[in-house]
Amino acid sequence: MQKNIYIAVIIIVAVGLVQFVPRIFLPNKPQSLEKVLPEQVRIDMDDANIKINAISFYAEYDKCLKEPSQTSQSCLKKNTFISSKFAKAEQSLSQDPVFCSDNSPFGYSINDIKINKDTGEVGVIESFAYSKQKIILNFEKSNNIWKVQKVNCPHI
Repeated sequence: MQKNIYIAVIIIVAVGLVQFVPRIFLPNKPQSLEKVLPEQVRIDMDDANIKINAISFYAEYDKCLKEPSQTSQSCLKKNTFISSKFAKAEQSLSQDPVFCSDNSPFGYSINDIKINKDTGEVGVIESFAYSKQKIILNFEKSNNIWKVQKVNCPHI
């Protein structure tokens, strides 16, 4: 008889725990992903996103320049990976404001990434026929999207 009482108590406690414990550990309001993720995961995600956007910025710009009657200025204004500040800034017409050269590079690669909260720098190595040059893309994060704020050419 006493054994049956213990079993009944254990069952009641177990049912109570199953109903109430999830409410304790799982809040009713969903938390934003940024609050739940560990800091290192957020940093790694930012690194990946800024790298993808740097490559996409170059690819979109390069594709636009190959279209008939497009200029560097018109391609910059159409580029979805630049910030509004960069789109409005006066650009030097003596050379291409993105490639920092009179010629388009044969290729480019991401060299290094530095992120500080909502700003970042991406080093890009541009390869030309007989040389290479490193430029720095300054990014800003707005509405969780990394956009190019400025291109720092090495000789300007």
